[in-house]
Order: sequence, then C-alpha cells, then structure tokens
Amino acid sequence: MTAVSERPAMPTPPNDTLPQGDTCAALRDRLTDRLLAAGHIRTPCVEHAFRTVPRHAFAPEVSAEKAYADDTIPTRHAPDGRVSSFVSAPWLQADMLEAARLRPGHRVLEVGSGGFNAALAAELTGPTGTVTTVDIDAAVTERTTRFLKATGHDRPRRHCGRRALAAGGGPGRRL
Repeated sequence: MTAVSERPAMPTPPNDTLPQGDTCAALRDRLTDRLLAAGHIRTPCVEHAFRTVPRHAFAPEVSAEKAYADDTIPTRHAPDGRVSSFVSAPWLQADMLEAARLRPGHRVLEVGSGGFNAALAAELTGPTGTVTTVDIDAAVTERTTRFLKATGHDRPRRHCGRRALAAGGGPGRRL
C-alpha cells in the first residue's frame, strides 16, 4: 500500500464570497444545465441540489472554471504522484443521486468522502434525513469537515478509519 503524501490537504480555505461570486453562480448554473441536457439530472430535487451546493468551495485548489467542469478534481496525491483522492465528476454524482432516489428523511451512507457529494445528499434528504460520510484517510475527512462547515452543510456526520461504518450508526438506507 502506497503512503499518501503528508502535505496539507487544503492550501486555502473555501470561500463562497469570492470576487467572482456571480461567476461561480453562473458556472454552477451552466454545469447544471449541461447535466440536464445530457440526461444525468432528471428530477427537480437533484437539479435544485446542483444549483444550490457550491462545488468550487470543495475544490479551492483549482479555478472556478475547473471546479465547474464536468470532470474529476484531484485533491490528494501519493508520493509517486498518482492521484489518491478526488472530487468525482458531476455527471457521475448526478447519475448516482438520481439512481438512489433520495428523499427527505432518508438515511444515507457515503463511502469515500470528498464533501461535495455529502452536501448534495444533505440537500436531498433535508433536515429530517441523515448523511454519514466515511473515508479511511484522516486528511480527507478533515478536509471534508472543514468544507461542509464552511458551506453551511455541516449536518452530514464524518468518520475516518476502517471501523468508520460502526461509528456511523450502521448502514444507511441508501448507499
């Protein structure tokens, strides 16, 4: 198993009040429109989540344009340079959320925690739902915790380690 680099998990704190705040909202809407047109987003609730959650705040190491591209965003690298953690591509997240058919009050277990998908799931499950996100890398869960809090999506529970599922209160209703 290759060790993950110990460099800081996040070079700058997320900031949703960027000077290009209007640009970020426009980029978020444009991404959502493309996901709708391609058939990845099929329901109003998933559309609302994508229009609401600021993806750029979960990827401050890249430009807003890259944050709202329909592509993965590497967030952590192994010493040999291989990507060991990333924010998933929006098209994949939209497909997964549509397939899960999340509704208010649902319990969700997310394995592999980048934060953005947990925030989307929290939007879909609402205040009566529960989202638990787990990862085996402490730097990833620490990063996720900071980003969720900074964006006001701090309801999802975050856990780290191979025994994280037990700490999360058992399996979720949706994975």
